[in-house]
Amino acid sequence: MKKILAIFVLVLFLVPGLTNAQFKMSIGPAVGFNWNFHSAGNATGNGIGLFLGGTCDMEFSKSLGLVGNLYVFDNKYGSYNGNGLGINYVTLEGLLKWNLNSSKFYFLSGLGFGFCTGSSPSGITNTNVRIEVKAGAGYNFEIGKMVLSPFITAGYGFTDVVSNSDWKIFTIQAGANLKFPII
Repeated sequence: MKKILAIFVLVLFLVPGLTNAQFKMSIGPAVGFNWNFHSAGNATGNGIGLFLGGTCDMEFSKSLGLVGNLYVFDNKYGSYNGNGLGINYVTLEGLLKWNLNSSKFYFLSGLGFGFCTGSSPSGITNTNVRIEVKAGAGYNFEIGKMVLSPFITAGYGFTDVVSNSDWKIFTIQAGANLKFPII
């Protein structure tokens, strides 16, 4: 975990100097839906949850950037044989962003870290930090000085949801950011 954080910080500070471009940064709210696929042994289930948070989009050049997302509510709801089960997370993501030929279309990939804040039913204990690898794409629509950025990502959870279990969650996320330039 410390190595991943060190590499993240290194990339954050070295990439702007290597690209010789003007640094740009925008921030704003993020909202959308999670389509969750749960698996635990032979049991599977799926469901729809919501996410709400914020984004910070940093551009180092016309083609390379870094996106940091903080979702303060990230619901991973699922249903097994008619029984509903929801896990709520605070999620922090660091994603590399590549603009296709300096266009408004972009690709994302990176890691997400989810910290359980609650569950339904409330008896779920021994939850692990959720680590997932994410990849996806989006498009930037300029609206005056603001940018509306719809996106879709897929996230594969590497870690088990709870200790001593093989319960994992795969998530397809569709949402949008409304970004405002600050630098």
